[in-house]
Amino acid sequence: FPPLPLWTLRWHAEDVDRAWPGVFSAYRLHEVGWLEVVTPACTAYFIWWFAFTGWMLVHGRHQHKDTTGLDTVYHFTMRSNKVLANLLGLRDLKDAPKAKFVLRYMFAHAVAVNLSFANALGCYFSKVYHSFFCILILAVALWFGSVKYNK
Repeated sequence: FPPLPLWTLRWHAEDVDRAWPGVFSAYRLHEVGWLEVVTPACTAYFIWWFAFTGWMLVHGRHQHKDTTGLDTVYHFTMRSNKVLANLLGLRDLKDAPKAKFVLRYMFAHAVAVNLSFANALGCYFSKVYHSFFCILILAVALWFGSVKYNK
């Protein structure tokens, strides 16, 4: 459960340093602003985004389990998540290979990922927010785990 070790490294760095001198001290980022935290993540993401979107437009959008025997997360998502497909304007799955739907999907992906970066900033700068987030995702995991076994 990665959020809890990161919570510990972020909010109890001195205790961690005492227990393991020099091992985790690189994780201590004092006196940095939000731009220094988010810029590396955004840069890496958008390098990937441009490369992957290019691949999707040239090749990936034509990979479908019914036509090539191969599949992409894009096609799987459009088949399995009707709400998202409708939000993107995709009414017929035969239209999924069209470039406009691939681009809409990739823009929605970029928005969602950048919102997750905003969440990470909240976790980085606020112990209360970070604690709440850890409790929330633990509760969600426990809920869905219990639902799976209590059918």
